[in-house]
Amino acid sequence: MGNLGQISLDPVLDKTPIYPQVLQTYKWSTKLREHAQAADSILNRQAPKRTYGHISVLSKKRKTPPSSHTYNPVHVDKFFDTWQKNYTSVEVKRVQQSPNVFQVTLGRTLQVVLVLQSFIIERVIVRAHHEVILQVDGTLDLWTQSKYAVFRKITDHATSAMLNFHFMTMPELSVKSFMLWLNSYLRLFTMPCKKCGRILKGNMPPTWRDFVTLSALHESCRQ
Repeated sequence: MGNLGQISLDPVLDKTPIYPQVLQTYKWSTKLREHAQAADSILNRQAPKRTYGHISVLSKKRKTPPSSHTYNPVHVDKFFDTWQKNYTSVEVKRVQQSPNVFQVTLGRTLQVVLVLQSFIIERVIVRAHHEVILQVDGTLDLWTQSKYAVFRKITDHATSAMLNFHFMTMPELSVKSFMLWLNSYLRLFTMPCKKCGRILKGNMPPTWRDFVTLSALHESCRQ
């Protein structure tokens, strides 16, 4: 802290508590820097990399990939059409009230409202299969959470997954990775927890899906 330590010798410390405040700020900034470094390390490990021999593709000079905002809506529709052909248990359709909103239905397990800006996922809401997405006046409801705790919890996890799978230079891969992760909830009420082997724990099924292995875990079993 350098010469700031001399402030602690102030005889009227009660009236001018500068040193304790500076010390607290220093500790806070140190913790913030440590958390930022940890977050940067995690993001770097999860960033997709492709190497051929000893030369990284990312290090080669190449044209800047197209921005996710430049994709034609038709391209997005084709992506989801292909997805439904490969995963017949998943139904994806645009919501007529808003062209940027898609309704994703996983069998009779759950439904997801996806708000997309081209290939950027901006919002995710998970609700029960039978819950409506339109309000009484016919407008789209993008804010009301599910009345069921299990789907509110999955909404939180889906929001984390949305951020985890966000690759700025490969937006289509972002949506594909998210959809693969989301598809693992098809057996939400029948897949046992990988750690404890039980389906129900605290009256809740395993609501967490690992971002890499897609393993099902109860919230308490993640720790």
